[in-house]
Amino acid sequence: MFIIIDGQAVVEKDGTTIAVLGPGGHFGEMAIVDNGSRSATVRARSRTDVLSIGQAAINGLMMREPQLGVKVLWNFAQVLSQRLRSASTNVIELEMEEMVPSTMGSVPFVP
Repeated sequence: MFIIIDGQAVVEKDGTTIAVLGPGGHFGEMAIVDNGSRSATVRARSRTDVLSIGQAAINGLMMREPQLGVKVLWNFAQVLSQRLRSASTNVIELEMEEMVPSTMGSVPFVP
């Protein structure tokens, strides 16, 4: 996972910008949790300094400092929850747009 120290990065999926991250923003935390493949591409917008933290480092932190490890994982859970809520809202909005006929304005009013 990576934490942005300075600069900005853009998170993209299939060429569409999903998010813009600045200092304190992080990405790649899903791989710490599930070892899955990448779900998006992250590109630096400007010179960007990041802190890289691997799964072994997170596991070591949890063994040495369990309270801090819980706080880190809790933060991951909160961010992932926010992202899931946002994605769910976007899916619902897209579904609603598809349900509304594009010709609504041309339907004549009949009393």
